Amino acid sequence: GTDGKTHSKLSLETDPLPGTILTPAVTLDSLVVIAMDTRSVVAFKNGSTQAWRFGVAQDEVLVASPLGSRGEGVYVLTNRALYNLGSDGALRFRRARTPLSG
Repeated sequence: GTDGKTHSKLSLETDPLPGTILTPAVTLDSLVVIAMDTRSVVAFKNGSTQAWRFGVAQDEVLVASPLGSRGEGVYVLTNRALYNLGSDGALRFRRARTPLSG
């Protein structure tokens, strides 16, 4: 506002799609993977054709952008787990995260 104070926009619970998860990942085989909402990611090939969609568990929300991996596929991080998805959208693994303390 005009009072000279800086207002933070760090309220993940109320923001439907935090800017922090909007950065797309690009896989080694040129898929572009982007968060479509707080619970799903979509992969596109050739810029516009949807290749696959992956949704996280009912009680989870995305907390970071999808990340490309050194191999094929992407990593998806939620408030509860780390997912590794192949370039075909298949779930390779899900590892539960330990709750952050502090």
